[in-house]
Amino acid sequence: MLFRQLFDRETATFTYVLADEQTREAVIIDPVSHQLERDLKYLKELDLDLRYCLETHVHADHVTSSGPLSLWTGALIGVSKAAEVACADLALVEGDRLAFGRYPLRVLATPGHTHTCLSYVLDDRMVFTGDALLIRGTGRTDFQSGDAALLYRNITEKLFSLGDDVLVYPGHDYRGFSCSTIGEEKRNNPRVSGKSEGAFVAIMDRLALPAPNHIDEALSGNMACGLNAGVAVPDPNALEVDGAWLRAHQSKVRIIDVRNAEEFWGELGHIPGAELLPAEGLQQASGAMPKHRAMVMVCRSGRRGLAATKAMRAQGFSRVWSLRGGMTAWRDVANQTKPVMS
Repeated sequence: MLFRQLFDRETATFTYVLADEQTREAVIIDPVSHQLERDLKYLKELDLDLRYCLETHVHADHVTSSGPLSLWTGALIGVSKAAEVACADLALVEGDRLAFGRYPLRVLATPGHTHTCLSYVLDDRMVFTGDALLIRGTGRTDFQSGDAALLYRNITEKLFSLGDDVLVYPGHDYRGFSCSTIGEEKRNNPRVSGKSEGAFVAIMDRLALPAPNHIDEALSGNMACGLNAGVAVPDPNALEVDGAWLRAHQSKVRIIDVRNAEEFWGELGHIPGAELLPAEGLQQASGAMPKHRAMVMVCRSGRRGLAATKAMRAQGFSRVWSLRGGMTAWRDVANQTKPVMS
């Protein structure tokens, strides 16, 4: 299995990418809005087919990028049913299972930090706890229907019932930790280890923490799956994008050059990062391509790219466009002295 732990310094948020290395099907947990470019580029570099964007809860300290990721990749958005997030594709409850390739994720309901908290258990080897259980700490319980007693029970009765060797990957870290185990937290978590429910509630009542920065915009943004700021994905009914759009977003999309090798390496050159896949071999190769990932077809003048786009759409590829004017138009855009901004 491919596993990556990514970090956002501004919000101290961990984002996790899990994938089956054979099928390339992947899951992302707790993506952050201002890391959208990073995450799309990473998925593209690793040639991953993103199937699910999962949230551990409705966050109060950052806006998710689940909505934009879904539009770019076709991934399904999963959020707790208790959150009542209308833009989510999956309203998750305890016991749900989500498969990516050969691997299952099992959903645990672990509210208390908020009423929307979920944890995800991978094959009884890893658990992604969001803000319910942190490394040597727990999430706060003083807003979003937080309930300290409920959090204590979910940690001690559900999370601590997992095997001691199960790896704990939290939603945040503020002290330089990246991973723990259930056994470590049972023994060493100062808020929970050796504490009664009443003692834990008293600890949480005394925290008196300030409200998270930007809580209002974070909550409203997350109820909209991060889509309220607008997304630059092209109109799905259009067949073409122009060179300026592609230049601004080329790191987000898979670029398929349908010319022959002589043209690809010839006078007009090719777009950095483009894959050479001549039109005559495209249909056979497309069987191994993710059907929902954003792609742009490129040729010399646009005609072969447009034909390839129509053929791909007919095969069920929903996020594929042609570069209008092909490499001839791209050369004019690429020669501009000022960068094209999105």
